[in-house]
Amino acid sequence: MTDIITLDGPSSSGKGTIAKELSKKLNFFHLESGLLYRTVAKLILDKNINANEIDAKTINSFDLDCLIDVDRRRLVASSDIYTSELSLLTSRIATLKVVRDFIMGFQRSLGIRYDLIADGRDMGTVVFKDAKLKLYVDAPIAIRAERRYNQLKGIEKNVNLAQVFSDLVSRDKRDSSRTIAPLAVPLEAIIIDTSVMSVEQSVTRILLEYKKDS
Repeated sequence: MTDIITLDGPSSSGKGTIAKELSKKLNFFHLESGLLYRTVAKLILDKNINANEIDAKTINSFDLDCLIDVDRRRLVASSDIYTSELSLLTSRIATLKVVRDFIMGFQRSLGIRYDLIADGRDMGTVVFKDAKLKLYVDAPIAIRAERRYNQLKGIEKNVNLAQVFSDLVSRDKRDSSRTIAPLAVPLEAIIIDTSVMSVEQSVTRILLEYKKDS
């Protein structure tokens, strides 16, 4: 039976960075949920598919196995999935049941094959309800906006902090209010505030909690 640790939280909270470090420390597979949704969004965009008209037959034709890097125990994708355009489309398709069902099936298949560090927005609330350890990673929106802005500066020329802040506010609202798998703190989750804890401190805290139950 595999061990699963989930990290949920809003965009740019730091959950992905923490999850990456945890996966190295424990030699677990790093399941980055956002990468899957962004990859599906890019496929929809590249194939000129109307996101509002996507059906099970279309989405089930998408091959996500090519993203699995077994040697490095992680998923891989190109850097062009992190643009603002893809972020908006990703947020839209994440509200579609047909998309969520498809991605959840893939995620759970990984959970059967590997010990996982899974980060996303519904890892502990929906996808892996029986995870061994659940975390909720958060930070004030001003801090998250600055982090996202610094990430985008290396990708886009015309990015500005005010727009990034506005986009995050909108995304937080959509993620928290959607009817299917809304962003929420999982039951029994430990809260990690990355505005007061460094990545190293967060990882150390999580490892201590994980070892309590091992």
